[in-house]
Amino acid sequence: MRYEGEGEDRRCARYFADPAGDLEYIIDFENKKQATDPAQNVVTTDVLDSNLDPSTLEILTVSHPGSFSMEMDIVGTSVTVTFIFTDINLPPNENPPEGEGFVHFRIGLKAGLPVGTEVRNSASIVFDSNPPIETDEIVHVIGQRVWLPVVFKSAGTATRRH
Repeated sequence: MRYEGEGEDRRCARYFADPAGDLEYIIDFENKKQATDPAQNVVTTDVLDSNLDPSTLEILTVSHPGSFSMEMDIVGTSVTVTFIFTDINLPPNENPPEGEGFVHFRIGLKAGLPVGTEVRNSASIVFDSNPPIETDEIVHVIGQRVWLPVVFKSAGTATRRH
């Protein structure tokens, strides 16, 4: 999920997901070059799709580990994960990447999802007390692996056997 800029069109991307695999997400954020002050606190909120298994959530890396914490709130079947960067002092991004940050995490799919199931994800990002910024939505579609034998005839060409 990457925020491209306030006021720009939001996009949705679709990706294949192996039903036996995990999904990885990176939530990027940036204190825009035009900002007048460093961001002190950055909070990203992600309401997890109900097809994801919250017990498998694993933080892989974060841009500012010394200021990072995570909270998970489970209400009924809804799971919200909040990634919090406190006292991050993120400067305006005049000299990239000094004004940029991210959280990178992995999460597993619930078992037994049928082929064609869509797993949707987006997040919101709040800099200090500013209004939330919504990320683009990412959609993974559960598929099945299909191995097709390929016979190479000569350089630059290939044919498929049935």
